[in-house]
Amino acid sequence: FEAIFAGFYQRALALLRKRMNATDSTTFHENLVFDAGVEIILESLVDIMCLHDHRQTVAQGNGGCLETLFATYDCNIRHSDVALGLMIELCRCTGSRVDEDGDTMELSL
Repeated sequence: FEAIFAGFYQRALALLRKRMNATDSTTFHENLVFDAGVEIILESLVDIMCLHDHRQTVAQGNGGCLETLFATYDCNIRHSDVALGLMIELCRCTGSRVDEDGDTMELSL
C-alpha cells in the first residue's frame, strides 16, 4: 500500500508540478492527454481521502485519512513515510516551497 502512495500518487503530483506550459499545438495536445490521466489519478486520491470519518482522531479509534496514514506508516520504522511525502507534494503543487522534511525553504539572495 505504501508503494502505491509513494510510487503512484506522489509521482503523479511531482509530474504535475513539473509539467511545462504549452508553447505550440503539439505540447498543448500532449498536456491535454496528460491532464486527463492525472485527473483520474487525483480523483482516486480524493476518493481514498474521503473513506475515513474525519470527526474522530486516531486516538479515538478512527480519524482522518492523513492522520491514519501518518500513524500507520510514518510512525512505523518498518514502513515508508506516506503522509509526509503526500503532503509535501500537495503543498508543492499549490506553489509552496517546502523541503523534504516539510519545513519552509528559505530563499537565499
